[in-house]
Amino acid sequence: TDGDGTPNYLDLDSDGDTLPDSLEGVTDTDADGTPDYRDLDSDGDTILDETEKASDADGDGTPNFGDLDSDGDGIQDASEAQ
Repeated sequence: TDGDGTPNYLDLDSDGDTLPDSLEGVTDTDADGTPDYRDLDSDGDTILDETEKASDADGDGTPNFGDLDSDGDGIQDASEAQ
């Protein structure tokens, strides 16, 4: 998927976003038809997973790349990104 020449089944980061497939998993968080391990924006908030990373800024147990409000301020990241 990431064009690095390694088939996804052997690639530890199939979408090349710096987050390992084992962390992103096969869930489709944003329901766009692409599993998170192949999706560059897993939560569909217009902020790339590579930018959001796997930290959990608001401590709610959901990594930032899958959290629609990663700082927990009540304003969705998609709105704040603009």
